Parts: sequence; structure tokens; C-alpha cells
Amino acid sequence: MKKIAALCAVAITLSGPLARAASIVVVNPPAAQNSAVYLSGGDNNGQFDTVFISATPDAGSTLINQNSGLSSGAPRPAGAAFTYRNRILDLDPADPDNAGGKGWTILAPVNTVAVGSFTGGPLGEKITTANEPGGNLFLYNLMTSVGGHGTGFVQLINAGTLVQQIPFQFGVIPEPATVGLASMSLLGLGFIRRRRT
Repeated sequence: MKKIAALCAVAITLSGPLARAASIVVVNPPAAQNSAVYLSGGDNNGQFDTVFISATPDAGSTLINQNSGLSSGAPRPAGAAFTYRNRILDLDPADPDNAGGKGWTILAPVNTVAVGSFTGGPLGEKITTANEPGGNLFLYNLMTSVGGHGTGFVQLINAGTLVQQIPFQFGVIPEPATVGLASMSLLGLGFIRRRRT
């Protein structure tokens, strides 16, 4: 009888809703070199107080058009042709000119050709993306050199302890099918050339 009860408990646990871990959404506008990186907190919403993001271009690529993230003093939205962090994060929400500011403290921001990164969070408060459009909080806009791409990660931290690390890719990343098709095309061209000689 105890075994049956234990099996029922396991079945109920397995059939329950699966936890939705935090995730990264990378938006690449068509025919553009820039990628907007967003955080979706998922079930970790309200469970972390700090975000660390780091993005590095792969060999042969660089981050270009470094920018403050401001345009005429106002924060740039995601998707502009520059590399910049979301400046709304560290605006004071109590300032009437800064509607939508998150009031974060940003530490060690780096915005160079080799890396885009920062650590940030609201002092004494938890972070949630639930109230953001689509549940996604804009973190960084990354613009790569022509055909460039790179990798990065976001760490969610609570009271100094890592909650979750999420990897992501950005830039012009060829699909595996495209790479395969290009390889087969080159092989075909090699055979045609060989037959003609």
C-alpha cells in the first residue's frame, strides 16, 4: 500500500506544471547587424536582485558603434544601429522626466569593441520582468561588424548567490541548413571544375 501511495505521489508531481526557467530573447531585425537582448524572468521573477550580462564577439567579429544609450538625453529604445545598454534601467522612477525608469544601480559597465557588459539591480529590491511588454526586459543592444556574431550569458544573482546562468548567441548566425547547403554548393562547384579540366 505504501508503494502505491509513493507511486501516485510521483505521478502527480510529474504531471504537474513544469517550472518555466528564466530565458533570454534575442531579437535580430531583418537585414540588420544589431541584436536586442531581453531577459524573461519566468518562474525566477522576484527571486533575484542582481543581473550580470556579458557579450563577446567571436573571433573575426567586433562590436561596433559604441554609444551611451542616450539620444538627445533620452534613453534609446532597443533596435538602434549602435551598441549600448538599456539606460532606462538606471533612471530614477521618481523623476517625472524619467517615466518608466527602473531605479537600478549599474556597476562596472563596459562597452568596447571586445565586450559589452554590466552588473545591475535595484538596491534592496527584487527583479521581475512580469510587468514588461511581453514579459521581456530589454538589457543590451549589440551591433556587430558585417557578418559578425558572438556569444554571451546572463547571470541572475540573489544575495550574492547564483540563481541561474543563461547563455545566448547574437549577430548574424548562419542556420545549420544554410551552412550545409553552402558546403554542398562548393563541393558541386569543385566537381564541375574538375570535369572541365
